[in-house]
Amino acid sequence: MQNFLLKEKLSDQLIVLFTLILAIIVWWLIFGWNLSNEPYIWDDLHFFREYTKEELKNIWIGNWDSDGIETPSYRPIAVLYYHCLYIIFEENTFSLRNFVILESLVLVLISCSLLKKLNFNKNLILIFLILIIFSKIYITLISWFTISVLLFAYIFSISSILFFLLSIEKKNKIYYFLSITFASIAILTREELYILPVVKFLFFFYKYEINFKNFSNSLIKVSPFFLIVFLHMILRKIFIPDADHLQITGFLIKYGENFL
Repeated sequence: MQNFLLKEKLSDQLIVLFTLILAIIVWWLIFGWNLSNEPYIWDDLHFFREYTKEELKNIWIGNWDSDGIETPSYRPIAVLYYHCLYIIFEENTFSLRNFVILESLVLVLISCSLLKKLNFNKNLILIFLILIIFSKIYITLISWFTISVLLFAYIFSISSILFFLLSIEKKNKIYYFLSITFASIAILTREELYILPVVKFLFFFYKYEINFKNFSNSLIKVSPFFLIVFLHMILRKIFIPDADHLQITGFLIKYGENFL
């Protein structure tokens, strides 16, 4: 019986992997080939370049955009992403585009693994896979080199969630350390990932029963991730005072000029 279940599980994984590869090939034949020949555009032209040693040093103590064109923010890992990809691919945008497509494939595969970990069945995972690959947001992330950094950030975010769940399930400290490391990389890439600790907290109770013991255990497990967020906020406030920040006004929370 156990061997049968193991074979069935392996069969489901192969079906998902085959469907993913097939969907990516179809997508590439429809959209990818034309996109692969597109050059750098707009923000790509000032982000994708070889940064000086001084500029790479300053991203840790100042604004991510040394040109002063973009919205001020603290995103040091994003700049390293642009710098490294330019060093590797330079002006070869065909190879760079297909590397970004490979990133997207990795992201979808990791997302499917997370759905499996959250007990989604094979059919639901296949539906998700097809819908996401042929969605507008998918082609947007690949079309514009600059925002492909979101693929990078999402890969580390979802990997962090996966290792977080695995660390609890297997009581493994290495998995927990990897989860913290990946979350740090994601948050230092894009501050939108401040949501990660909350997502981990909710996923904990998607998998486990809601009771006082689990609630306190979850708070303890998630607290380092909240500390990473608070540390990023402090560094952002110190090094980039002109950037938008979270503010508490009375009973309301503002981010920049917008109320949350």
